[in-house]
Amino acid sequence: MAREWQSKGKVLSVGTEIKTKSNGGTFVVCTVMHQDGLLAGKSYFAQRTLTNAEGVSKDNVAVGDEVQLYNSISDDNRNIFTSISKGANVDDIAELLSLANANAQNEIAGQSMA
Repeated sequence: MAREWQSKGKVLSVGTEIKTKSNGGTFVVCTVMHQDGLLAGKSYFAQRTLTNAEGVSKDNVAVGDEVQLYNSISDDNRNIFTSISKGANVDDIAELLSLANANAQNEIAGQSMA
């Protein structure tokens, strides 16, 4: 199974050629600088989906945009794949789970929709 993780990044360049995925979606290849995590300070290619398989359009990114990167390493450890999300900035899931499990059980129970 491929290893996956998220990191923050900055868009360094945006390609001009729109490519088509096997599922019918479209994307553009960008260059990004990883700003934290395992690859901090390293630049590499990343895909920005422009139209997903359901036909929903997404805004392209621009040079200088701060983005969320979704990274994975292939099963054979020969490739790193990165996709760009321009969506909402949210807190780290590990931190949220830690808070919810550590000391917020009573508060969560009180907020539940019974």
